Amino acid sequence: MSELKALMIAPAPAVVDGPDIYLDTKFATGMTVQANFFPGQFDCLLRRFTGTIPFGTTRYDPETANFGLKVIEADAPITVADLAGYDIIQCSADDDRNLALEPLLRGTEARLAGTLEYTLATRLDINAAEQGRNWPRRLVRNLRLRLRHRKRLRFLAEMDSLQANGYPALGLCSHYDPGCLLYLDNRMTPRLFATKDDMAARRDHLLSDAPLRLMFSGRLEAMKGAQDLIPVAR
Repeated sequence: MSELKALMIAPAPAVVDGPDIYLDTKFATGMTVQANFFPGQFDCLLRRFTGTIPFGTTRYDPETANFGLKVIEADAPITVADLAGYDIIQCSADDDRNLALEPLLRGTEARLAGTLEYTLATRLDINAAEQGRNWPRRLVRNLRLRLRHRKRLRFLAEMDSLQANGYPALGLCSHYDPGCLLYLDNRMTPRLFATKDDMAARRDHLLSDAPLRLMFSGRLEAMKGAQDLIPVAR
């Protein structure tokens, strides 16, 4: 039996600087963990990114990395050659550029696995929250989102297996894959959780009429709700 080969087509950025390739540190760490669990060859296909990766970078070293890497241009379409030889193709159904992948696999025995995070309702909420768009532009974008949603549903129906990132996505993905994997992206480790003593101290602080202490974690943009922090505190 030949070795299994899997390819992950990810939306993570890849910065090419001469012979060197730099990846988002969190992504590189996650790829290393996932490759350790896979019983075969595990590769990744990324698109070239020309901006600055905001949360730290890691130089990709093909000599020490446990996963392979191919970088294509940002606007380059994925081709049959990119997918050839793989038994499993994993990609994000949130990325519109992947919605035309299934025809490329017809006639092969490759299995297509997908992930989904944003439902149509979430996308419409994001459109409503984004700044700098007047109502006609929001209306046009809403229409485009609804039309694209039909393509996304067809893509989900073509998948051999699905992973739902969060409960809203699970409700949709379970319709197409009853065995859908639920993934909760909270990045929490045991040492980050408050202990019983921590919670008791916070309760005593609140009951003593001391100033309310709030912390916000996330990008400072409307879709993350940063603008609601002060009104909520009030």
